[in-house]
Amino acid sequence: LVEKYPKFAYMIGEFISKNSDYNQIKYHCAPYVTYLFDKYRYGQIFIDIFTNCRFKELYIAMGEDYYDEMERFSPNILRYFLEDEKNIETYKQALFKSLKRRPIEPSEINLHRMLDDNHDSLLYNVYEDEDTGEFDYEQMQKDGIEEEFDDMKLCGVYIEEFIQNLKEEMNEVLRDVLLKDLYYYSNPVYSDTTTYGDTLDDVFYQEYDEENEYETNKEFFLEGFENGEEILAYIEEDKNPDILNTLEPTLLRKLAFEKKLYIYKRFEYYGSGGFSFGTDLEQDVSLEDILEKFIAPYYDPDSFYIQNDGR
Repeated sequence: LVEKYPKFAYMIGEFISKNSDYNQIKYHCAPYVTYLFDKYRYGQIFIDIFTNCRFKELYIAMGEDYYDEMERFSPNILRYFLEDEKNIETYKQALFKSLKRRPIEPSEINLHRMLDDNHDSLLYNVYEDEDTGEFDYEQMQKDGIEEEFDDMKLCGVYIEEFIQNLKEEMNEVLRDVLLKDLYYYSNPVYSDTTTYGDTLDDVFYQEYDEENEYETNKEFFLEGFENGEEILAYIEEDKNPDILNTLEPTLLRKLAFEKKLYIYKRFEYYGSGGFSFGTDLEQDVSLEDILEKFIAPYYDPDSFYIQNDGR
């Protein structure tokens, strides 16, 4: 179908699910993609398949059984980029089109890992002498290949900056997409009108920052409970001991979620008993899970700018 109607090539990429079993893909899907890649190389058919596929190991599955012919059967997107900057634009436009069709967070597209793997593949399959183990530095220089991945440049900038720039471009493509419409999105969605762009400047949607443990604890008490000031005074100043008699059993994780307290990020970051939480807010943290982070600031109050009166 794709060979007759190339415009449908993207459907092959979409068919391979993000959470697919590697061996199932390797034996039952990758051979068909490998066939198309071998025949059409980096033409639009393959680029559409590849940019629409969210299974991150597809390129590995394609070439795993062809180690002696890796360059023929396993795509190397880094080499494709280096051959012509126009290829980068072709790849980007296909990627942006795929994001509009089935939006997904840029973090789910691990371009860094793939390009790093591509770099290693080039070093050891193309530029390394099998007999001496030495790299052909003269040819590497001609081809724009550095020995260290971080020293590589694309579009005139170091590769880390290139990847960051691409992520920002993807952010712009996704800015107006409703958060509830993102595929594979597992973080909390507080409103059906919240867009992906709304989350970019909201710390609650960023990666958890454990540098502000004390402030996170304070917010939990002060914003999470009507008598939060009294609870905190009991903890820090040994005041209001009767406050303990007013406390009711509470699902802490559910409370933090509903009040959008930053401590919810901590609960999700550390999980419970070494396991991640699911979406069911009735699944709560245990005292063992959370106690250390509440106590730690008081062991070293100066580091957390807590007034220490010796108690």
